[in-house]
Amino acid sequence: MNNDDDERVPPVFAVVAGLPGVGKTTVLDQLKGEMEFPQHLVVDLPTEQQSTEDLIVGAVALRQSVAVESSFETPTVLRWMNMAQERGFVLELVLIGVEDDALASLRSKGRQRTRRQLEDAQSRMSVAVDMARRVLIIDNSTAQPSVAARIDAGQVRTFDNRPGWVARRILAPRAARQASLAAIRSAYDAIAARAPVQPLLQMAAASAGAWSGAVVARSEFHVLQQVGEALHVIHDLGMLAMVPGGTMALAGEFVIMIAYEPAQGPQLGPER
Repeated sequence: MNNDDDERVPPVFAVVAGLPGVGKTTVLDQLKGEMEFPQHLVVDLPTEQQSTEDLIVGAVALRQSVAVESSFETPTVLRWMNMAQERGFVLELVLIGVEDDALASLRSKGRQRTRRQLEDAQSRMSVAVDMARRVLIIDNSTAQPSVAARIDAGQVRTFDNRPGWVARRILAPRAARQASLAAIRSAYDAIAARAPVQPLLQMAAASAGAWSGAVVARSEFHVLQQVGEALHVIHDLGMLAMVPGGTMALAGEFVIMIAYEPAQGPQLGPER
């Protein structure tokens, strides 16, 4: 973590994440004693979204480091991470998990989540892993939490005591997202090779902007959109879905209007 008083060091946006019942609060208390956490520490609760939003937006506007404890029950934390990243923050992610889902359910004192809710939360965490500059993965299956893996600037380091859930829930989804992006880039390369003038390629920012044009290629987690003759844009479907109610019903024969609005979330409107 960084010193907020040193303007030469970029501020940090840290997220401590894990499904309900994995022991986030307990591990976070231990981490705070060993690491210099940012001054602002908030809990991402669906029932207190507006007050949490106000705190985080204010901290980011002032370029003050902030830490968020989240179960990724809503996509809002992805938007906060994207907002901080665009303001020059370093994104750090601490992922906490356990091997036995029944253990997490037993530990969870709140309402029970459906399988779909848990799968959606896990999917959002996979997007967050891609976004973060540094990822620390902690196994809390036993009485003594242990570091199971680290990801730093895309470089993965695992440890011999890595439990199976790290590969299933973190590393395998991360590899699938990387393969998806590679497939889209290959599709763009094939299109660019046939074009009289090579079109520009860019990743869509998830906080602002609007693009209209045909979807010319799709992979598991990404779509490639042709915007005019001189531009192709890659959209991350995980980011498009970061606001509840966002639709991803993309049809290849349609011209797609994709708009990102921070307050309302992305809106997709197909036109003939």
